[in-house]
Amino acid sequence: MDLTNNEKLKLINSIEVLKCNDSFNKRAFAFTYDNNENRKILYEIGMIEEEVNFECRGCGVLDIINIGLRYAKSFSKEEGFYTDTIINYELF
Repeated sequence: MDLTNNEKLKLINSIEVLKCNDSFNKRAFAFTYDNNENRKILYEIGMIEEEVNFECRGCGVLDIINIGLRYAKSFSKEEGFYTDTIINYELF
């Protein structure tokens, strides 16, 4: 059975992000550990080993920003990957 995009996002958001940049004026990234647990999640959403290896940044780190944005519209430190627009009403 294929997973829906929302199910895939839920799995991706279960991965701990160690360091990220969600700024619009800099290159976005979301680094996590390159370990068996995280790879299992990525394989579960349908990725193959070559795709996961492409996102390796060396030293045991994966950048999952491009993976998450396949299924989401946006990413933030607070929300993770999401599809709906989040309005910060404190700005108004």
